[in-house]
Amino acid sequence: MATRKTANFVREKILLADSATREEEKGLLKTIARHTIGSSFVEEDPAVSEWFRGLAPTTTGVAQYVRDLFPSASWARRYNMHWLIGDAIAGEQVSGVFKFSIANKWRRDGRPRSSTAGYGVCLTGSTAS
Repeated sequence: MATRKTANFVREKILLADSATREEEKGLLKTIARHTIGSSFVEEDPAVSEWFRGLAPTTTGVAQYVRDLFPSASWARRYNMHWLIGDAIAGEQVSGVFKFSIANKWRRDGRPRSSTAGYGVCLTGSTAS
């Protein structure tokens, strides 16, 4: 019984669950603000639908995401094609060194037990599980 009385008190007096009381109090606060400040700003109650609308991506947001996802797209048109052969050779050398270091790691510590363990070796440099 006491719990129900407490819940009703909180609902009616603290949370102002009664919409008529809430509107009455909002009007009173607007009047006080208008007399004190000259104008009033009353923030409307937030709605879940407004929050979901704020999550929806905008056209400019999607375009910015794609630009951030592929940064090379901004300089690809200005790329000097004379550098392509040198860049390809450098990339091949880096991948060769990478493959060599993975092979040495496997030879030293034993081959990983699963096919996805190679990714763990690449990321962490360790075959320990």
